[in-house]
Amino acid sequence: MTWVKNNKLTSLLLFACIGFGLYFIYEIIRWVPYPNQIDYGEGLITYINNMWVTGTWKWDMTVPPYLPLMYGVGEPLISMPLINMFGNELWVGRLISVVSAFIIILMIYLIVKRLTSSKLWGLIGALLPLSQPIIRDWALMARVDILSVMFDMVGLYLFIRFRDSKHVYWSIIPFIFAILTKMTAIAALLAVLIYLLVNNRKVFLKFIGILVPVVGGSLLTIQVMSGGYYFEHVITASRTIDLIWTWAVIQTNWVGVMLPLVIFFALSTLYIKKGFGKWYIKLKSFDILGLFLICAFIIDFGSGLRPGGFINYYLEFIFATCLCAVMVIPKLFERAGSQYQGEEKTVGSYGLLIGVMFVLMAFVSTKTAFPFPNEQYDKDVEVVTEIISDTNEPVITENFGLVTNIGKDIYCEYFVITHWTQLGLWDDTNYLKDYESQKFDYIILRVPLSKRPENGDGHFPENIMNAIRENYTLVYEPEENF
Repeated sequence: MTWVKNNKLTSLLLFACIGFGLYFIYEIIRWVPYPNQIDYGEGLITYINNMWVTGTWKWDMTVPPYLPLMYGVGEPLISMPLINMFGNELWVGRLISVVSAFIIILMIYLIVKRLTSSKLWGLIGALLPLSQPIIRDWALMARVDILSVMFDMVGLYLFIRFRDSKHVYWSIIPFIFAILTKMTAIAALLAVLIYLLVNNRKVFLKFIGILVPVVGGSLLTIQVMSGGYYFEHVITASRTIDLIWTWAVIQTNWVGVMLPLVIFFALSTLYIKKGFGKWYIKLKSFDILGLFLICAFIIDFGSGLRPGGFINYYLEFIFATCLCAVMVIPKLFERAGSQYQGEEKTVGSYGLLIGVMFVLMAFVSTKTAFPFPNEQYDKDVEVVTEIISDTNEPVITENFGLVTNIGKDIYCEYFVITHWTQLGLWDDTNYLKDYESQKFDYIILRVPLSKRPENGDGHFPENIMNAIRENYTLVYEPEENF
């Protein structure tokens, strides 16, 4: 109790972080076994992973099913043995994300402990990202994002651990896995390369001399084994109509990311400010964490601006922000204590900043980054499941998890092929004929056609929407957006 009394601010932050950790464990218990999909990407990834297990996956997207791999081979390859053991369940993919999140927490603990020589601040730094709803949400989902970031963070720790020894090259291995899992999960790798280029060019040359041939060789091997389609899946499939979202959507993403993070981001800028001159950047003044923050900001906000980019693209930026912030917070507490000394006990600017930080942490303590399923959604899933249970045909669906759960086949990933068609990269003639010939017994939409733009949206173009209107009848409209 004496330590707590003498370190009130640190104790409060520690207890708050432990609270976030316990809440995350509660969320794991609540959502990992949840039978329905939480996010639309869960069902699609689970379905594709099962195709790898059953040997039915195909790379050629000129014939159905029209399903792009999108990210990379890392997640399917890791999922395959687990699906063989436990079956094609949503919780298998969620478990991979949860384990990945705990590995990231461990890496952050080890990084902060090594740089501060403090187990206490290592623990606070490790738990601090769990104060962010985006991190908690995506760590619960059967998505590729947390897994890919985990590999990048392991590479970052190994580099920091061994940067002054010959073992530094071991960090290349997880960086390679990160690239093969999701090609945008490279913020830590890019930071390492810049750091070496500025501070140790001899090691930099050896580092890229190993990294580039191995990555290039791996990608070319996969490209050949896929019959020449791999790059089409992981690169071309990311192309979209507009270069960036509308300004309104950009603001929405920014608010979703920055509102709970704003104080930590302000603190992280204090950590890197020494690297900025009036009109130039002093690269040698940045340490590896500062470079990680800058690289994550550029990569994550750049890739997140395209249509289809959502707040899950900002995961590395959030981890980097928390890492840099926790390096500043001890000094912030010390200066706030100094301002508070004296007879009048005045709360200065540092104290106010700390107060805002705790208020924001309390505000977002049980928030989610987007609406999670509710009871009405579960009831709607039951009804729709019963309706489509009699079909043996593939299903057009915006709820992939529902179709996957009952063992039905998915026909297409609508977002990618819609954008490919409008970019002139894909011929939708046969795809359109399938609607016009009423090939599908059922079409499951998240939002009714009556609430969509008549000239099409990012999921279905105008000609497909017209074909649905002319050849299909509404048989059930869920109360929740599906």
